[in-house]
Amino acid sequence: MVEQRERLRIAYKTKVMLCTESKEIFLAASTRDISITGMFARTEVTFPIGTQCYVEIILAGKNTEMVMRINGKVVRREAEGCAIEFENDLEWWPVFKMYLQYGK
Repeated sequence: MVEQRERLRIAYKTKVMLCTESKEIFLAASTRDISITGMFARTEVTFPIGTQCYVEIILAGKNTEMVMRINGKVVRREAEGCAIEFENDLEWWPVFKMYLQYGK
């Protein structure tokens, strides 16, 4: 498979919540990797391709939690989850690099 990404992605595992725009269906998941423009969410159940969704990315430290919220769309499904393309670039992207560098 040819790599089509133009942006850096990092292997990163953290909790995420996915829900439909109407907030009728919520899915608990975890990330496999993330970039400034999207992420792959590992989950047993996924939304159909093209589904607009609301994403909550949860970074947990020893004593605090930070939640990032962003809108996205399911662009690919696989057996282990789905790829989400963010509606806008993830403005908090530099936090992931710092979080990885300094650890949990």
